[in-house]
Amino acid sequence: MSDLVLTLGNKNYSSWSMRAWLALRQAGIPFEETVVPLFTPEWEAAAADEPWVIEHCDVE
Repeated sequence: MSDLVLTLGNKNYSSWSMRAWLALRQAGIPFEETVVPLFTPEWEAAAADEPWVIEHCDVE
């Protein structure tokens, strides 16, 4: 398990999600990916927990 967790929306519909994912993959940085489908109650709950950001990386 990686210390870096990338929480993102669907890479097919969100270029911001794809950019963060692609940058980490290309750099060879190990990370755990958590996908929260966009425009769902789960997404709204995730955004409510951290309203200042949509895509983010958390170092635990």
